[in-house]
Amino acid sequence: MNWTTVLIFLASIASFTQADIYYAGINEAGAADLALVEHVLVATNQPLPTGSERSLIINETTIDYFIDRGVNTFRLAFRMEAMAPVQTGLGGPLNDTFFDMYNSAVEYMSRRGTYVIVDAHNSDMRYGSLNSTASRHIYNPNVIFGINNEPHDMPTAMIFRNNQAAIDGIRAAGASQLILAPGNGYTGDQVWTNASVSNNGISPQYAPSSAYRVLPMLNVFTLYDATRWLQQQKASGFLSEFGGGDNAHCLSVLNDTISYLENNSEWIGWAIWGAGSLLGPAYFENIEPGEGMEFNSTWLQLLEPRIKSSSYLKRFGISNRGG
Repeated sequence: MNWTTVLIFLASIASFTQADIYYAGINEAGAADLALVEHVLVATNQPLPTGSERSLIINETTIDYFIDRGVNTFRLAFRMEAMAPVQTGLGGPLNDTFFDMYNSAVEYMSRRGTYVIVDAHNSDMRYGSLNSTASRHIYNPNVIFGINNEPHDMPTAMIFRNNQAAIDGIRAAGASQLILAPGNGYTGDQVWTNASVSNNGISPQYAPSSAYRVLPMLNVFTLYDATRWLQQQKASGFLSEFGGGDNAHCLSVLNDTISYLENNSEWIGWAIWGAGSLLGPAYFENIEPGEGMEFNSTWLQLLEPRIKSSSYLKRFGISNRGG
């Protein structure tokens, strides 16, 4: 089974004859893990043992492995309720213990020169923490703001308002990095042309972001309508979650998908799902080096050669739509 998540932002862009993929990388699942969240919330604002914070979210050795092989982007999820606890209210104080733990991972990766999508996870059911965290990321040019993961089952107008409020708050905090904003319907590639959940008209500069789609079969045709929508809206897309099983068909589809993105200028990046030791070795899409069941196939046979051969990946400068 394959699935996709599409993140987009609106921008005034020139027309290109070939796509330049500027961001290519991996989803790291650690900071959205419910068990980790429960651990932190039990000890709200109590310091964790020295040196343990970052290791709960990422494995530095495997992060280094991916970076040394050309990965320039990580999408690092965090659980919204852990960052902005319910008891403090929307817009209230952050859980500094959780932020410090999470930010330690962000800083580790960005110091190595990679871009990090700080991606809030709770399906937009409770909005608020990106505004509060933006001021803490102002001076990290390698941060990309992912407003929220997979909004669904709510009025699209509400998601518009949440997106715009987040965009306004991030910019008001002084952060000028790239923002990825979610749409409705899990932000799957199929929703951008659906009038009931599409995202026309949110902002002249930005639009909807992440979500996922479960499909019995994925092929490049599932991206065709989304690409046409991006063209019509003069928008750019980021395929933030996609993956497949350990078989020849899935590898072929994943390869075709990346080729399609590379040959359509509306797409600026992608991030495969997924990696992180918290996924466990039995998880069917885990590409974590040394333990993931997809490491020898999806990573070694497909992704590593594709990333190494890419000549347009952004290697320095503030995150933005261009290279």
